[in-house]
Amino acid sequence: MMKKTTILIVISLVILSAFAFAINFNSSTVYNQQLIDQLNAYNASHNLPWKAALNPTFKDKTLAELKVLDGGRKIPNKIQQEIIEFQKNRHLTTSDNAIMAYYTLFDPTVMNDSSLPENYDLRDVNGVTPIKDQGWHGTCWAFSTAETMESAMIKQLGTTPIVSTQYIAYHDIDWNLAAASGWWDIEDSNYDGGGSQYFSFYNATRYGLAPASDFPYNAYENTPWISWDPQTPDWKDHLVKPTGALLLLGAAAEKNYFGVTYDQYINAIKTMIKDYGSVSVAYMVPADFFGYESGVYVPATPIT
Repeated sequence: MMKKTTILIVISLVILSAFAFAINFNSSTVYNQQLIDQLNAYNASHNLPWKAALNPTFKDKTLAELKVLDGGRKIPNKIQQEIIEFQKNRHLTTSDNAIMAYYTLFDPTVMNDSSLPENYDLRDVNGVTPIKDQGWHGTCWAFSTAETMESAMIKQLGTTPIVSTQYIAYHDIDWNLAAASGWWDIEDSNYDGGGSQYFSFYNATRYGLAPASDFPYNAYENTPWISWDPQTPDWKDHLVKPTGALLLLGAAAEKNYFGVTYDQYINAIKTMIKDYGSVSVAYMVPADFFGYESGVYVPATPIT
């Protein structure tokens, strides 16, 4: 019997924009110490509040080789507009998409943020699980889904599960079928073509979440497919099924459509983290992000 739990997951649809840059990035750019030195010099001259360093995993890799790790897929404009229209109306109709009906819009204008602590870190309250490695697959979206699910279950259920990223990644959206159908039929594909938390959180309600012990992550090799390799015959008995998710749009959309101020938006994210666990955020990855080490990241290069 599949276990059903009331888990509220938070997704913030944020797109990070870039501005003027002086470093020439292209697909053949090699990540080495010379490039890191250039980034740090540029950041210092433009007062950008972050520091770059050479990640040993990325050393001597080209940008083209690293881009495979950026597996997040932007939600199609049509779907984004439908989400906004759906949330603006704030009621269900017979034509509502089942995916959108899974989400509940978090309303920053009615939250009580007066009791927010000055400092709060989920790591200090055992509210997150250990960092995991996606290997050389574009499954960042599956890892973000899993980590957010785990944090929500810790905060709301008092359990500390490790969710299978392999299981989540295997149930990716079939992007070709979805596009051909006008985005009404997503189906599934285990092709490593990138994904989106918007779809993967909904898939968690269709299939449930498997523990990592039943489906360990084995996508460290650079292949275009996610394999199916259950380790136990009774894996279906171990599934946990969330029943819904909280949704927070990007700051611009929240302001334009719902009159949410920037301070309210920031406090909404803080409130969600304090009450429900970690937040899953989607954004486009600029080329210099692979050199990030510390500080408040501000992009200095074109989005890749």
